[in-house]
Amino acid sequence: TQLGRAAAAAAEAEAAMAAMAASGRNGASKGTPTTNRAVSLPASLELEVLAVEEDNVLAAVHQVLTASSAEQALLFVAAGRRVPPEVRLFRQCGLHSAVSLSDHLLGVAYESDGDDDEAATRRAQTPQLLVASPSVARGLDLPNVGLVIVLGLPTTADQLIHLAGRTARQGVSGRAGFIA
Repeated sequence: TQLGRAAAAAAEAEAAMAAMAASGRNGASKGTPTTNRAVSLPASLELEVLAVEEDNVLAAVHQVLTASSAEQALLFVAAGRRVPPEVRLFRQCGLHSAVSLSDHLLGVAYESDGDDDEAATRRAQTPQLLVASPSVARGLDLPNVGLVIVLGLPTTADQLIHLAGRTARQGVSGRAGFIA
């Protein structure tokens, strides 16, 4: 079945990511220069790969968020996707704490979506969801991010480090979930 193949691919990708990280390979294709620097992930970083059907991505994001005790979560949209439409989609599907990372950094406030008590309670029970494109990962330091969610799988060890490495910084534990 398609789900079985996706689960097998996700398990294979997780093993490949761990092997790349352990060996220091950056995952570049044959004929492409590689760097032989050691690649390491902090021991305080927990990695998880969820294999889901495309129709279940939002449910998986919601599940990962509600299972987290993180104050903030950082979600990287799939490469090539624009952030503002994704934020609108997340908010329309009940993830009311979703905000683009750029708006968060600029201090832009979102409308409250008719903030009744139930909506306020739901928002308080899930971490703030900061939504960004993978291109902004390098060098980004957000100390309150305890959870990183990546839609898709990284193609290189370098990309894995720059996406997952936005959490579990400076000895603090963190979690990175890849939804593919």
